[in-house]
Amino acid sequence: NWWLSPVAGLFAYQGMFNNAPLREFMEEQRSGYSMLYRNIVIQTMNADSGMLQWFNAYNTEFQDWAKAAFSSTCIPLVFPPFNWEGMGTYVDSWHVQNANVISAVQQCRGLGFDDANITADVLLLGTMRDF
Repeated sequence: NWWLSPVAGLFAYQGMFNNAPLREFMEEQRSGYSMLYRNIVIQTMNADSGMLQWFNAYNTEFQDWAKAAFSSTCIPLVFPPFNWEGMGTYVDSWHVQNANVISAVQQCRGLGFDDANITADVLLLGTMRDF
């Protein structure tokens, strides 16, 4: 948490809680690998343009995956937005669109997989009753 309080963090940092330790953790985890072993689609929102953005194997370099994943954790008002140098300011996109499974399935189809052979793993924040 911020040194004063979550309320002070909301006004001083645009988020009630400090998520910087999570970014450090994600970068440390990524540093132990040299490639992704699964196709991944991460959805986030560019707060500068208000547009949704999807990060996948076609538009994201391996060294940027921790940043892409972290940007999707920046829930507005709960955590500060992520200022990605040269890219823009990103926040989680739950308030615009929930999990975008279709993009992941389409990416697999583009690789030649039949629907019967596609497995979609979805990571959601909260319990299923919330959705």
